[in-house]
Amino acid sequence: MPNPTAASPRANRARVPSMISIACVVLLGACGDGASPVAPRSLKPSLSIGTTPQTIEFTSTPPAAGSGITSYAVQATATPSGLPVAFATEGPCSVTGNIVSLLAQGVCTITATQPGDDTYAAATPVTQFFGIGEESCQGDINGSPDVPICTVCEVIGYWGTFPCPLDELSQTLVFTTTPPASAYVGDTYQVGASSSLGLTPAFSSLTTPVCTVAGTTVTLVGAGTCTVAADQPGESPDKLPAPQVTQSFALTAWPFTGFLSPISNTKPNTAKAGSAVPVKFTLGGDRGLAILAAGFPTSVQVACPAGNTPSGSVSATAAKSGLSYNVLTGVYTYVWETKASWKGTCRLLRVKLTDNTTHEATFTF
Repeated sequence: MPNPTAASPRANRARVPSMISIACVVLLGACGDGASPVAPRSLKPSLSIGTTPQTIEFTSTPPAAGSGITSYAVQATATPSGLPVAFATEGPCSVTGNIVSLLAQGVCTITATQPGDDTYAAATPVTQFFGIGEESCQGDINGSPDVPICTVCEVIGYWGTFPCPLDELSQTLVFTTTPPASAYVGDTYQVGASSSLGLTPAFSSLTTPVCTVAGTTVTLVGAGTCTVAADQPGESPDKLPAPQVTQSFALTAWPFTGFLSPISNTKPNTAKAGSAVPVKFTLGGDRGLAILAAGFPTSVQVACPAGNTPSGSVSATAAKSGLSYNVLTGVYTYVWETKASWKGTCRLLRVKLTDNTTHEATFTF
């Protein structure tokens, strides 16, 4: 026999309310028992935010710092929505609606917002800040030195952005040394300059074929005008670079007085082809041995002068070709090696020095 206490499937199904039953229970719970009318419940609509972008722009200008104004009507527009803009403040100020009250010295920051609606997305907040009771921070600060531009903001200067106060100081350079009155190739000169801010200048040559600069030492390397520049790059945060200043001076040619005897500077000199001829001269002192321009001395064949009487034979030497200097006599000697094939010809000897002067003598062989 079947167990009388066991629930049949049908009985079990009878005890489980169907989804339709649940729905009815919910409906009855909402509408009453059907015997008396129940006022319908109002349903709140769901919040919907649009996706069309909008932007905010302030249309009012805050009062100038130090003007004494105690309130300010701030205005801003949301474009293209035209929706109302809300304002909030930070710092020594407050806002009610669009009226900003200036309460104390400092920097007031106003933030404008617009949350959007069904059509427009929320706008990115924008800010407007201004000083209260202080000098304006607007504009360039490279004006008069030693005058603070502002005291309660950040200023953008030559070296970057810094908290106030910041006095950007200009500087000037002045040369403190005078170049030599007689400057010769090979000489050196110690240059100096000072900065009005006490900073150290740096020096360079603007005419490197004539002079070079290493530190404060100017070396004269070629004929012409030497121009030395002084610069000072400034120093963060407040010292500005100095305008460049220059100093120029001309190099003087060495005091060459002519080839020494027995060589004649005005008449042809007779020499034996294939011999070594000593060519002597002075330059007013020891100029070192780097006095000959590149590729010199040199000689070229020329027509023998007609009707000129040779001044005499130039003595040959057994010394090897090259340049030497006698510190006792102050005389340079260049040994010029001639060629045997020059016999019966005339040649022009050209000695060019690094002071850009050229000296010549004629020889017959």
